[in-house]
Amino acid sequence: LAVLMSGLISLHPTFPSLATWEARRGRTDAGSRSDMTDVLEAKLTKRGRFRGDRKWTISQSGTCGRGVFATCDIASGELVFADLPILHGPKQSCDLVACTSCSDITRPLRKCSRNCHLPFCSERCENDESHNKECCYLRSLNLTEEEWSPHIFRALTLIRSLLMTDDDREVVKHLHANRGKQVDIQVSSLLSLLGNKLTETDVSWVRHCSGVLDGTAFEIELEDSANSLKGLFPLSALMNHNCVPNTRHFYTDRADGYRMVVVASRFIPRGEQIFTSYCPLLWGTSLRRTFLLHTKHFQCECERCQDASEFGTNLQAVKCSCEKIMLPEDPTNFNSEWKCEDCGGLRSAKHNIMVQKSLQNPNELDKFLPEGNYIRIQMKIDEVFKKTKRMHLEDITEEELRNISHDCIMILKLIVQLKLGNTRFKGRLCERLSKVYREMNRKGVHMDSQVEHDAVTGARVYNLPK
Repeated sequence: LAVLMSGLISLHPTFPSLATWEARRGRTDAGSRSDMTDVLEAKLTKRGRFRGDRKWTISQSGTCGRGVFATCDIASGELVFADLPILHGPKQSCDLVACTSCSDITRPLRKCSRNCHLPFCSERCENDESHNKECCYLRSLNLTEEEWSPHIFRALTLIRSLLMTDDDREVVKHLHANRGKQVDIQVSSLLSLLGNKLTETDVSWVRHCSGVLDGTAFEIELEDSANSLKGLFPLSALMNHNCVPNTRHFYTDRADGYRMVVVASRFIPRGEQIFTSYCPLLWGTSLRRTFLLHTKHFQCECERCQDASEFGTNLQAVKCSCEKIMLPEDPTNFNSEWKCEDCGGLRSAKHNIMVQKSLQNPNELDKFLPEGNYIRIQMKIDEVFKKTKRMHLEDITEEELRNISHDCIMILKLIVQLKLGNTRFKGRLCERLSKVYREMNRKGVHMDSQVEHDAVTGARVYNLPK
């Protein structure tokens, strides 16, 4: 929070609203919406991922420009759609360099024997069919690198954008592209690498793709790896953000093309817009909106963001000097004063940011932040997952097991209160709760009836399939 917001506290709140940002995406008439739907349907059909009984359509949203809407009732847990990436590759800002084909970061890397200057972990990966086109292109540029190049590796996603088929380009042309400093930096980095080897048309196309990736790309999480990729999914790119989304998603493996599988996290009635979230769901409003402003260049104004208490959870509340809680008077204004619910005392947003920024000692948290503050919630989550990471929990004391069980139940109730539905995080948390409860049973740990009831309920009701 301190890092993201410290640069904003002196600014006048004139940042673009979600409606303004969506307007920049281009408000389309009925004809162009139909064209967009047709283009995407043709794209998905060609890739073998589209069925005639689709559950979505692209339509105009009252305040959010273009969006994806349900064409039928969709039950919680039901597949909404599966989307293959039209473009994927390393993030340009990534610190880790991995194998170009399999993304493995644990094995030694070597330069492609055909001299395209990309790194590979094995001959098998180097000879992967997916590498052929980019290898031929890079060799045609006659680059002077002697070994494999981390710079070429980090620019690979934009390089791949130059190799798109005409069908893929037609889809990407329909997607919103951000403009700004970050896009300029990425394009300049590629130009410094490839120099005068790109035509004006190439540069224009790369700039558009960079803007599209900046605004609509998703992070592809790789199983059992600290590495991740950036992926552009054509239909998913049209889903709008909401801090109370009605879907969750996961990714299949490389063999299946890194498919993004979107599933309803709660019941979605026909005609309702299909939302995703661009940020972590258990962050407080100020942090979520600041993150969205910096990364997606708009301010969210959803129902949750407009409610200072975030549906009664008081997730971003801080303590007043009278020990009661303070919340912003206007949660959609970064410079709003914060008011105590009891004594009516006021405090500036800048003061609250500086207080949280100075909290270096965990023992100071209780003095300034109530137990339900999102910073303390995140600390509980980190502790739960750290202590239950091992397969067996024999070394965890009975008191620690009780504390973990209590924290799991508290966080699960918070998820319910925030109306977040059956999220992937909820499922992961319930798996840990089930593991803890089994160990408590094995050790014969006594729990009061309410805690035991909550643990059983959490394990049975909230535990989700992958």
